[in-house]
Amino acid sequence: MRDWEEVYTSGNFRDYWDLPYLSQELVAFVASMDLPPNIAVLDVGCGAGSEAIFLAKRGYRVIGVDLSAAALNIARERANRAEVQVDWRQGDALKLPLENRYVDMVNDRGCFHSIAEENRGRFAEEVARVLKPGG
Repeated sequence: MRDWEEVYTSGNFRDYWDLPYLSQELVAFVASMDLPPNIAVLDVGCGAGSEAIFLAKRGYRVIGVDLSAAALNIARERANRAEVQVDWRQGDALKLPLENRYVDMVNDRGCFHSIAEENRGRFAEEVARVLKPGG
């Protein structure tokens, strides 16, 4: 298991997954959908916050959840510089710190594949639990 705190506090995350571009799938999805402003969006495993910030800039109410406090500190700083509001929450993707049926959309870029295979069903259950019907 990776030591997430060390990867973020050392800055090594930049070498692994802090890409200089957003997920083209996310950008295309947002561009092609007629999503109403102010929907609630969860960015699970948000890391340093790039995609959560992108979503907040589009007017969505974004909750960024990550296991690493160090990652969330970086994400907060980036959101402040971008002048957007994101509800940053430290938590486990297998026990999301959200109420049932709370969000309209979930974004995951890089969280699912880091979860042990035997826990992936639980991850899917958690995502389903926090999504509103039709989300």
